[in-house]
Amino acid sequence: MAVVLTTTAVTVARWWSGVWLASWAAKVLATELMVAAWRRVVVSADRIGGKALVRAKRSSARGFRGVRT
Repeated sequence: MAVVLTTTAVTVARWWSGVWLASWAAKVLATELMVAAWRRVVVSADRIGGKALVRAKRSSARGFRGVRT
């Protein structure tokens, strides 16, 4: 029981001092920055992949222009 009261008192003290709020904000900001970075990586990889696919389609279309079936 004493441990629970002590833990609660420490939590309340941190809350009122702003330490908990600051640490929470730092965690949220770090998470948001990581998500934004991964989105950039995925979007750039998607763009590169899309360009490669378009090039492959164009080159294969050029190769089959003179072929009759």
